[in-house]
Amino acid sequence: MRPLRHHLRQETEAAHLALHRHPGFAAIESGEIVPQDHDQLMARVGGFYAILDPLASAASKVLGDHLAGYRYRPRAALFPNKAEKQIHVPDLATPAELAGAVYVVDGAVLGGQILARAFGDQALHPYWQWCCHHGPAVWRTTKALLEHVDTDTAARDEATETALRVFKAFSEAIDGAFDKAEV
Repeated sequence: MRPLRHHLRQETEAAHLALHRHPGFAAIESGEIVPQDHDQLMARVGGFYAILDPLASAASKVLGDHLAGYRYRPRAALFPNKAEKQIHVPDLATPAELAGAVYVVDGAVLGGQILARAFGDQALHPYWQWCCHHGPAVWRTTKALLEHVDTDTAARDEATETALRVFKAFSEAIDGAFDKAEV
């Protein structure tokens, strides 16, 4: 059986690629984003973390003995401006649910490192700096968690379902950001 992270990559690929196609992230990657659009996008990303962080932090503390040393690292404080939308973040009551959620958001830290390169020497948003500084350590502990909870088909299904729901919640949080009708 292939590792859970490879299973999650395959099962969530469409949702992941849809985020790559978001106009804001595409503009960052191409180096064509303007400050106002970047600020709008990052406020939406911050709004997502303002909702997710308390849930993931609480789950990390409650489930601590079952997480192979994993501890969620909150990110909402990196966003001085948050544009919260009503989104539904799934419950994170089991190690597999937390693993599915952090597969998405901790994996995004690796993507954040890539996007940060597009800014060159320009001043980076604190989130992009955080991604560059913490990315390898965050992903290393996430991989350990994924390996730890990969115990059976039910855990895989639970992690996959949660990952897809977190991708959906993130997409809903940033939906409309970079929409020229809002500018």
